[in-house]
Parts: sequence; C-alpha cells; structure tokens
Amino acid sequence: MTQVGPEVSVIELGEADAEDRIGGFRLPAHLRRRLLVALVSLFCVLALAASVPGRPGLTKPLWTGSVSLNGFTIGAHGLYLWRPDGKAVSALDPSTGRPRWSRDISELPESIMDLGNGVVVVATQQLSSIGANRPGFTVSLVREETGERIAATTGDYYIASTDGRLLLVFSQRLEHPDVCGTTETYCADVTAWDARTGTVAWKLSLAPDAYSVESLVGSRAEALADIAADGTVQLRDLSTGAVAGSVRVPRDVSAVGGQVGLIRDALLTAERGPDGITITAYRRPSLTRTWSVVVPDNTATNDHGDGQLSVGECGPDVCLTVHGGGFWVINPSTGSATTRIALEPVLRLGAGVFLAVSMATGSVFDGTPGRVTGFVVDPSGRTLATLDGPGLVQWSDSGDRSLVTREGPDRTEFRLVDARGIVRSLGSVSGIRLACEAHADILACSDRAGGLRVWRLPI
Repeated sequence: MTQVGPEVSVIELGEADAEDRIGGFRLPAHLRRRLLVALVSLFCVLALAASVPGRPGLTKPLWTGSVSLNGFTIGAHGLYLWRPDGKAVSALDPSTGRPRWSRDISELPESIMDLGNGVVVVATQQLSSIGANRPGFTVSLVREETGERIAATTGDYYIASTDGRLLLVFSQRLEHPDVCGTTETYCADVTAWDARTGTVAWKLSLAPDAYSVESLVGSRAEALADIAADGTVQLRDLSTGAVAGSVRVPRDVSAVGGQVGLIRDALLTAERGPDGITITAYRRPSLTRTWSVVVPDNTATNDHGDGQLSVGECGPDVCLTVHGGGFWVINPSTGSATTRIALEPVLRLGAGVFLAVSMATGSVFDGTPGRVTGFVVDPSGRTLATLDGPGLVQWSDSGDRSLVTREGPDRTEFRLVDARGIVRSLGSVSGIRLACEAHADILACSDRAGGLRVWRLPI
C-alpha cells in the first residue's frame, strides 16, 4: 500500500506518575487510548491534505510563435493563422505548434473557420473590391488535413450549418439592371455549398428588398427564412432550400432590426404598440400561430439606439431585449415572461446564468480596467457576482462556461464562469490588450507586437 504523508508510530504511553499529573483530572485508560487513536487519525488527514497540490493555474505556455495582426482561429483539429507578412495561411498543431500545412494567398486576410468535418473555410478580401460595388470576399473551402483547395466562390459573408455539411454564402445580386444594384434597392442571393464536395447544393435569389434571418446555434445556422418587403415570411428546408412553411407578418416588423427571429421550433416577431411590446410565436415548420403575449415597456427611442427591439435565443428560452430598457426571458412553449431585468444581456451559459452589463450607452465586455462592471445574473434577474473591467474570450466547445479577462497594469487575469454563476480565477499572464481565443482546453493569445502564446487551460 502506498503511504501518504510521513510515517506515524503509535507509542504506548502507559500511566503517568502522581507527580507528573496536572490538576486532579485524569482520563480513564480506555478513553486515553481512544483519544490517542483519534489524534493520530487527524494527523494523517492533515498530512494527506498537505500533500494534495492546490488547484492549478495558467503556467508556462505550451509553445510560442508569431502571428500577423489579422489574428488566428482555433478549431477542433488545429490552430489556423495568417503568416506575419500576410502572404499565407497556415495550420499548426494546437498542442505543439508543429506546422501542418501552409497555403499562399494573393488577397488580404479576412477570416478562417474550421467546420469540424475535415474542411476549413478561408476568406480573403479582393483588392479590386475595396470601394467598389461588388462582392468583396473570396471564400475558399480547403481540406483540413492537407490545405488542398476544394472550391472557391465570392460573397459578402458566410455562415456554416450546425453539422458543418453546408456553407451558406450570402452575396448582393447586381446583374439586374432595372431593379438591383442601386442604392435604393437591395437584392440578395443565398448559395448553399456542399462543404465536402465543393458543389452547389441549392441557391436562392431573393426578391428585391427581401432579407434572410437564421436560427443560430452558437454561430452556426440551424434554420433559414426569408422575409419579403410585403411581410411574407418563408421558412426554408436547410437541406434543399425548398419552402417548408409561410406566413405573413405586419409589414412594419423589420427583419433587419432584429424584430423577427427563428428560435428553436418557432418563428417569433416583436412589435411595439400602445400597450407595450407584442411577442407572437408561429410554430415551425407550418408557421401556425401558437401564442401571443404583451410585455409592458415604454422605453423612449433616441438617436443612440435606445428603444430598439430584438428577439433572440438565449439557451433554452427566448430573450426580448430593448436597448436601454433591459430584457425579459420568455418560455418559447407558453409565452410566459419574467419581469424586466434592468441590464443588457451579453451571453447566456447553457440553461444557466447570464453575463450582462449595465444599460449605459457604450457598455461592453472589452477588458478595459474600471470602464464597465459585468454582472452574473440568474434567469430571475438576481445578481450572483460582479465582474470589474471584464473582457470576454471567444471560447468554442466550452461546456457552457465562459472565460472572462481582467487587466492589471501589466498582466491579464483569466476567470472562469460556469452555468451556476460560480467564478474562479485561472491565474494571470504577462501583457495587456491581448487578443485571445479558446477551444476546449486550449487558450491562445496574441499581443500587439505579433507574439503568440498557447496554454492548456487548467479546467
């Protein structure tokens, strides 16, 4: 048996002589033996506790390197970065920094995304598109293992499907000389690419001034709908692009302003009226109306954006947010709403707590010391903890946890917040104004000089 702590010998003390006794109190022999065994046991427990190391913090980096000011991305299988001269994109082993592949680029670096299925998206900005009325980015699908290019297209932005099978590329349509391509009218195309084969799965050419809304899980699309100028909403089958259901909503409900949302198994609209804000739910995929509820609010609108409405997913629930007025947590099945929480929500950790900031204009999680206080609040609005000067690290595969930074004079501390609202420090590293990203238990940060450090998170 392995011994923990120093060896302890039990010595029979026997009975003390009369002159060695202090006072008149003397335990019986059988009680003295029992007390001695208890003291020895206690000593062993204390020795064991002393031998267990404290909870580890951030220590020496796994490896260091350099990166361009265009940054990096951590995916399921690699760390992807732009070469310091901006002329290539490279994939490195996230644990060792060992180079895996590199691809030269002739355009400006933009973004990198690991789809998690053996395919990486590399987006670059076309030099000729700067200041021009044309799609600005080249979107390339490359094999994650080798860097081999599968296909390329152009567009304004892209979103991956939740399973990584499709890449939705959104672009402005300019070839219709009578309607599209003018400053008064916007025409959009949505093209779904099969990421593995590099072929087009389906394509939509939306009507003039129609827009699309996506149901997002994390940063990926689970469903898609388009909203025409007359208020007609069409829900699309994401695998085929076909219409799965349709409904007409009030024309003054704006998709661009966030007043229409695809959330879990419903389409929701938010419309301000004399009695407050009416939230209406339409069940997917048929888009049959299921419930409607009025949330009392009279927040005045102004040029700073106060009073603007948005509905969105927050964990298993729906959140109605009024800029400058707070937010409400709504049950998507019944429409029941909490009382107003007088904060601006930033993030929800699974079905648990929210990270939020005050409603003051300009409050953000950016890590500036003393600039803003963040709050950890439960769904009822009860404040569980405060976070001074918080910055928020983008963390994928986080297990419903968040990584929050706090800057000192020359160091940055990392704090972990879990879904129960418990906050604990993971330690600090040298440097401030760091650009950080994490995936699972890997944390990477770059500084303003282009230095890159990678740690394993002590979680």
